[in-house]
Amino acid sequence: MKKILWLFLTLIVTFVLSFCLPDEKSDVNTIAFYNVENLFDYHDDPEANDDDFLPGGKYHWTQKRYEKKLKQIATVMSKLGDHDGPELLGLAEIENSHVLKDLINVSASSDIYGFIHQESCDNRGIDVALLYKKKSFKPLSHKLYSPKSMEGVKSGLRELLLVKGILNKDTTYLLINHWTSRRTGVEKSERKRLIMGMLVRELCDSLFKINKDSEIIVMGDFNDTPHDPSIVEVIMAKGDAEKMGEEDLFNGFGNFDALKIGSTKYGKNWLTFDQIMMSKAFYKQHYKKGSSEIYHPEWMHYKSNLMNGPYRTFSGSKYQENGFSDHFPVFINFK
Repeated sequence: MKKILWLFLTLIVTFVLSFCLPDEKSDVNTIAFYNVENLFDYHDDPEANDDDFLPGGKYHWTQKRYEKKLKQIATVMSKLGDHDGPELLGLAEIENSHVLKDLINVSASSDIYGFIHQESCDNRGIDVALLYKKKSFKPLSHKLYSPKSMEGVKSGLRELLLVKGILNKDTTYLLINHWTSRRTGVEKSERKRLIMGMLVRELCDSLFKINKDSEIIVMGDFNDTPHDPSIVEVIMAKGDAEKMGEEDLFNGFGNFDALKIGSTKYGKNWLTFDQIMMSKAFYKQHYKKGSSEIYHPEWMHYKSNLMNGPYRTFSGSKYQENGFSDHFPVFINFK
């Protein structure tokens, strides 16, 4: 009888503790970046080059298709991190503030998330932005920075968004990027990305002059891999933390095997264009080592006899209702 009573009490205590004890993952926080591929609304904006994304445009972009795209992106967003979405989420290829509001509303997160966005001069009408959890991040200031024009390169490169805020009690700087694509060819477009790299390095240097222990996060779709000169030589981002100088950055995606997976795909080749880098101070104080990941569950892949890659909204001009983007999101965890 005593054994039965003891067993019964043990079960009760175990049951109660399972609810009372904190989850061992509860201290995991997430910073993510996602190129959402042409997140346009379906309204005409005379100031933007959005004609293809209108009901009568090339992609027949209707309210129904727009709302479906929002739901798809919101689904991905909710899966990033351990707390129903990341603490910080950098975005690329969003049209305006209106789509950010709609995205937050669709994800039922209007009380949880705020956003930072500023209209850029991009000729495609697409911008970068930041979503943030209000309880985790307090914005202090933000500004768009334009790269300097150089000989042989026309002006009009996309601006970089710099956000300053308080992240879990520490002043943190976020640099959100979307660099020039390789559409015109790798070599032909390379100098434009080198110029953007110079801008990133210049901003980091200015922050280090203010405080050598500045906590900096550089994220974006760089359209260059972690091993290209713009990243390694210009930004000075290392994939090996042991080789970091005091003002170098650590690239959490510097050692990814692109033969197996990347954040996007061109032809048969996986490419890790989407990356998150950080200053030495952030790496030492907050980064959870080994946590850098490309989020690519099976349901985000499009598979056929011809290809396997990110399940995008359009394949050429063919609409794919259950698609997401031509990029996978990337993320890191921090404490």
